[in-house]
Amino acid sequence: MKKNKDLMYFQSGSQSLSYILDALIKDKKINKIFIPNFICDDVTKIISKKSILTQYYKVTPKLQINTKTDLISKIDKKSALLIVNFFGFPANWEYIKSIADEKKCIVLEDNCHTLNSQHLGKNLGEFGDISFNSLRKVLPVLSGSVIQSNSSLFKTKKTSAIFPNLNQILYSLRAYKRTTTKKTVYSDMPISNKSNIDYFSKIIYSNYNLENKSIRHIRIKNFKFWNQFIKKTDLNGIIELNSLNNVTPYAFPCMSRDPKYLQKWINWGVKNNINIIRWPAFPKDININLMDDNLANILLFPVNHQYLLSESDLKCP
Repeated sequence: MKKNKDLMYFQSGSQSLSYILDALIKDKKINKIFIPNFICDDVTKIISKKSILTQYYKVTPKLQINTKTDLISKIDKKSALLIVNFFGFPANWEYIKSIADEKKCIVLEDNCHTLNSQHLGKNLGEFGDISFNSLRKVLPVLSGSVIQSNSSLFKTKKTSAIFPNLNQILYSLRAYKRTTTKKTVYSDMPISNKSNIDYFSKIIYSNYNLENKSIRHIRIKNFKFWNQFIKKTDLNGIIELNSLNNVTPYAFPCMSRDPKYLQKWINWGVKNNINIIRWPAFPKDININLMDDNLANILLFPVNHQYLLSESDLKCP
């Protein structure tokens, strides 16, 4: 993501999405939005508050937009198409561009799972007409999300920063801990009643080297560690290792063949000081029983670059 004065800064990805939709609806550029059926309810909670029609499209077991659906026939120039770079891995941007070119729709790029993944010589966050991220997913910051406009369809405005509160300061330390006592489904809900990014996080991001290969190297190494580890378990990986090229992963996603094993692994993580989370918290209007290939049974294993994983530190499940 480029760094210049035209970027807009908010506290969270949810608040960035809310601002984008408000602006597009106000300017009468969209009246409907298409979102993946594999999505966290943080997104749908924001969209449900807007005067806009919402429709789901299917993703494949490899977390790519399903090209076999009738999605294209439903999209028009008043549509917004929300695309997620799941867990830091690029979506099928060649196919998505073909849809945008044909239908003249607005493409919103949800890049909340990474900061410096690349694809086809470009940074993720530069493919959609408008993109937004979530700094806390990768950086040990107090808050933060950045909106970037890659099109004349959306004009950015100057945003201010605020002083952080205690909850934000405590939350920023989470990246240095592998342990957790939380057993609920992960949620990235705002931790303040204000939408602004805090001063300290904006400074950290402004000085962060997006080309930092050491961060990517450690996160990829931890990703490969978990990929090897689960081969001896009842879990299955969903992303192939050859997809790691130029990617800075957010987490290692895997699926359980049986939902009853999910809590077993979360409990195992607590015993081993490993923060394993279930993702996503599905919207209530999605029938998770119809999800393809156990996508309703996803667990995320941490690949944080603040530490390097070693099997000698773990107790057998």
